[in-house]
Amino acid sequence: LNENGELRTYGTTDETGSCLSPAEQDPRNYQTDTYARIAVDLVREHAETASDSTPLYLSVSFSAPHSPSKTAPRHRDFFNDTPVPKPPSFNEPRLKDKPQLLRDQYPLLTPGQVGMITHRHRKRLRSLLSVDVAVRKILTAIEEAGMMSNTYVVLASDNGYFRGQHRIPDGKYLAYQESARVPLLIRGPGIPTGGTTTELVSNVDYAPTALAMAGIDPATTNSPEDGRSLLPFAEDTLRRSARPLLIEGFG
Repeated sequence: LNENGELRTYGTTDETGSCLSPAEQDPRNYQTDTYARIAVDLVREHAETASDSTPLYLSVSFSAPHSPSKTAPRHRDFFNDTPVPKPPSFNEPRLKDKPQLLRDQYPLLTPGQVGMITHRHRKRLRSLLSVDVAVRKILTAIEEAGMMSNTYVVLASDNGYFRGQHRIPDGKYLAYQESARVPLLIRGPGIPTGGTTTELVSNVDYAPTALAMAGIDPATTNSPEDGRSLLPFAEDTLRRSARPLLIEGFG
């Protein structure tokens, strides 16, 4: 990792500088767990050294469940019998209502392909267990530091992923819900517990939302914005707008 300009290696390398195999590594250096430790240390350091009026911005980007979806050793036996979800779009029998691209490129999935989709699905689930633990540790550190009451927490992702829907075995580049929809949860001051909104939002809204959380007027940043703050829609889940969003895909 590049830590303020200094390169630091977590884990063990051989004489050529290559990382050893996961079986040879210390499980404490599992990447998600390492990120969590660093994040917790930063929260605690801020609580101990910063004044009460000094804000903290912390962004933690986990690789999981991104391929290759490596599993922490303690979770390797989880989800061994979990099936892949099979909504009506899974391995769709007829694609007459779909673009020519799909009809030409994606035949019915074979049993072998379904087996591989299931295998990869289970690996992603296992890798996310460590993310759950990491989130819990970070939130616990924030709470123990006495900062939870005035802290916003945003959980999001960058893209969805196909798992056999519309016969697409994997990938993320076509404009369907499975690819375009991502998790988005926000908690913090003024946001009602358990609220859900159906307002259409986009990743371009994250930066304006962070500015609003920090009380910064976007007009003072001299930087044009593509998005808008999501706070008004999180605080009032019935609030609606007519803003369109263009979703494009490519194959």
